[in-house]
Amino acid sequence: MSSHLKPKLLRRFYEVLILLRVLGQVQGERIRAPDLEDGSLDRLDLKQMRRLVMYHLCVMCDYEKGGATVTAMAAQNHPSGPQYWIAVNGSLSKIRKFLVETLASLQARAGETLSSPSQTTTSFEQTLFTKFAEIQRARTKTYWDFMQKHVKTELKRAEAYPTRRAKNLGYAAWLEPLQSSRHRIDPHGLCELAYQVRRSSYLRVDYDPVSGGSVFTENEARSSLRHLVGRLCAVKRAARILTYACASHPQLFEGANVLALKCPAATPAPSAYPGLTSSGISNRVFPSSSSTELQDFQAVLQRLEDQGMRLIDGVRDYYASKDWRPKVHAELTLLEALHAHQGNFFDNDKYIACSKPACFCCYHYICAHPGGFARPDCHNKVYHSWQPPALPSTTSSKLKDEQSRVMNSLVQQVRQAVVEKVSNIRRYAKWHADSTTGLTAFTVESVAGSEVGDHCGDEEEVFSGASDLVEDGPTQADVTSDGSEESEDGGVSLL
Repeated sequence: MSSHLKPKLLRRFYEVLILLRVLGQVQGERIRAPDLEDGSLDRLDLKQMRRLVMYHLCVMCDYEKGGATVTAMAAQNHPSGPQYWIAVNGSLSKIRKFLVETLASLQARAGETLSSPSQTTTSFEQTLFTKFAEIQRARTKTYWDFMQKHVKTELKRAEAYPTRRAKNLGYAAWLEPLQSSRHRIDPHGLCELAYQVRRSSYLRVDYDPVSGGSVFTENEARSSLRHLVGRLCAVKRAARILTYACASHPQLFEGANVLALKCPAATPAPSAYPGLTSSGISNRVFPSSSSTELQDFQAVLQRLEDQGMRLIDGVRDYYASKDWRPKVHAELTLLEALHAHQGNFFDNDKYIACSKPACFCCYHYICAHPGGFARPDCHNKVYHSWQPPALPSTTSSKLKDEQSRVMNSLVQQVRQAVVEKVSNIRRYAKWHADSTTGLTAFTVESVAGSEVGDHCGDEEEVFSGASDLVEDGPTQADVTSDGSEESEDGGVSLL
């Protein structure tokens, strides 16, 4: 495969994309997909449940941090059963094998549920949980490593408040299991622990257990602890939701088949315009605008340079980096393949699930695409190593022209973001993780009478019940926003 896109178009695109990255990675708050409201699992229709199932399968397939295992999935209708298409940023073999085995287990369980609806789900859920914890071993180990510095920070803070020694001893005792070195090699135990403490009053977003007061802006350590606990909860949550889905919607698994697509390898980086200058970039950002707009932009850009921001040097550094090799994100590999394939989507629901929310470029590419695919969640961060999907050489002229129009639209979106950044350069865009935290509760009474799980949203849950306001101990139940640890390319968590 080679790109049919004109070199001039790609050069224009990457220049403004890199400038936007130099100006700042975060482009604003997360963008939410308006496709699923919080509620009870037993009130979800088939379309909503299918989306939820696909999302949690993607999350379990994404077993390592760093972006290489980011997984995207779409479902199409077939006479023999649902066809689940997947694409992965990196190697496919392990993920495809895991998904085939998992769907086989879910299909078998769905058949058992139909024949014995009163059978307890506990054993099957535990089997799934163990399987998921094992494939997530590398990721949970990384989360445990990240967690240690934040636990130590909180313990030091607790020691600094002698007037609350008795209360803070309780907080310290609550933190202690999170430090246990055995959890570093025991993903099952660590994920179980995280699920048990996820709704602890010590994790409340509006309250500082160390000082005993309300908080309006959290410190990095507590914010990161909440995020990491929430990410660890994803394993248990996936097992519970998929177990529930076997009983409520067995048709999602009966006769299921997996079809896999490999993402193209990273390509050599495009070259910069000769003699890269601020005036040259300005002229290309405003190719047909009024001279006043162009002059104003040039003046601000030059002023930022004079103030020592080194914007143009920063752009040159990105171009010169030996590590810069643009790559296609999994959701776009899937999108273009399915658009060309014109398959039969369930309920015409052109939804692509992914283990991570869409990046800035993927989001605007999907929104501009004529295929009518569901608009994804977006973490609204820019990655300069992004690459548009290369279409096969046999692709029709119609589809090639469509992609060219999509890319021209994306260039305009990036240019607009650059202009807004330059115009509001002192406006601080708060950093946030790529992945969502997973705090908003989805509750339902399962056949065993217990809570099924939480929605994978990112809202910060503020506890208001009386039992949550006690200072000297956590409540047992469900929760998590990260620090600098979370930075991964790609993704589309559409829930």
